[in-house]
Amino acid sequence: MSGRIKPRAIDIHDRRTSVRIEDQFWFWLRQVAVEQGCTAKSLIEAVEKAKTPDRSLSSELRLYVTRYLHDHPLEGSQC
Repeated sequence: MSGRIKPRAIDIHDRRTSVRIEDQFWFWLRQVAVEQGCTAKSLIEAVEKAKTPDRSLSSELRLYVTRYLHDHPLEGSQC
């Protein structure tokens, strides 16, 4: 099995782009969108709009999900 991350083509703000994030981040991104009451697409568009210009959208999405999960830990995940 290859360690490469497959690009996923998405349309954001009426333009086509691709994002490379791990399957687990896609899963959590969708979960965060549900908790936020929006679609994954609208969440990605919001992250893209607010992203730091020198970072890729893929990197910004990973950071967003990580920050969200850090601030909102999963129920029952106490050490």
